[in-house]
Amino acid sequence: MDGEQFDSLVKRLCTTGLTRKEALRGLAAGAAAAVSGLSLARGGVAAKGKKGKKGKKGKTGGASAQSTTGTVCACADNLSPKQCPAKSGIQYTCKLCDGIKQGSVQVECKNGTPRCVCQSTKCVVGTTTYHSGDAVTACSPEQCPNTTCTPADACEKNCVCDSATGKCKCEPVTYTPNACEVNCVCDPATGNFHCDARNCDDNDACTIDSCDPDTGCKHKATEYTPNACEVNCVCDPATGNFSCDARNCDDNDACTTDTCDPITGCKHTPITCAPRTGCTVVCNPNTGNCDYTCQCIEGESAKTCGGTSYTCKRCPGGNNGGSVQVVCDASGAPHCVCSNGGSNNPCTIGTTDYPNGTDVTGICPPVNCATGTV
Repeated sequence: MDGEQFDSLVKRLCTTGLTRKEALRGLAAGAAAAVSGLSLARGGVAAKGKKGKKGKKGKTGGASAQSTTGTVCACADNLSPKQCPAKSGIQYTCKLCDGIKQGSVQVECKNGTPRCVCQSTKCVVGTTTYHSGDAVTACSPEQCPNTTCTPADACEKNCVCDSATGKCKCEPVTYTPNACEVNCVCDPATGNFHCDARNCDDNDACTIDSCDPDTGCKHKATEYTPNACEVNCVCDPATGNFSCDARNCDDNDACTTDTCDPITGCKHTPITCAPRTGCTVVCNPNTGNCDYTCQCIEGESAKTCGGTSYTCKRCPGGNNGGSVQVVCDASGAPHCVCSNGGSNNPCTIGTTDYPNGTDVTGICPPVNCATGTV
């Protein structure tokens, strides 16, 4: 092959869409092979009987797998390929013919041998003119690739050669993730899909986050059981802790002491009023005071002053000697006075002796017989 023929061949190879660098790489791999025996592939150029350098295949599923899709597997329909011999499955085309300026040059199979023939009234190739039916000697029939399209890995399926483009076309293996799977990627070695778990964190410490494969994320509220003294409990979404109000145990009765037991709840303990001799006592529910109702008993030397009966027999600390009696002053007010009937014996109150006639009202005030109050 001389230099002119070599350049012509390179130009014909470039009409397939190959770059000049790719065309030269293919020629180097198939040196000494006839042009009619060339098999061209975008990923690498292989001469008949010899394998060219394989090109890089595409990735699938985000993994390091190679892809069959896009690999040249035949001559596209627009190159008008033709089998020769008939039914042999081997196709040729003349569309790589260099310098066709006019007319259509197609493959004709004669006696099982392909040749390029002018299919128009006039064909001009280079500087040579051909007429209909003429063998165009300036063109050599090119054998089309005959590649079987098979999946490059387990992530491809149903690979076929697309006659319209002359390239392999494969379907990706698909997978429908459940509601808890995201970012699913196919493993080219097994065809299995690996997925990340869906993030269901709602950034709320008051919920328990989970995922249901059918329905997706679920957020169940954290439960808290308050004790018998807690009400209106609220969860803090930042910490997940619950804060509660104290239960109101006020029974609106001033005569009870109100408390709360965490186990049993509110307790209302009645106030105890101290007993007084000759008196009945009740607690006033409005004030919480002990109200006494008293009558002077026999021996208390009661005396009426201003229409009210009083006695001095309930002196604090005891009346250990003498007698303290009620004396009404000019205004009718009662006084307690030490009185021993003319005797000079003192009145002893507690540990103190008081001379006869001493007014001890400040120490021993008279008691109202009706109420028991001073």
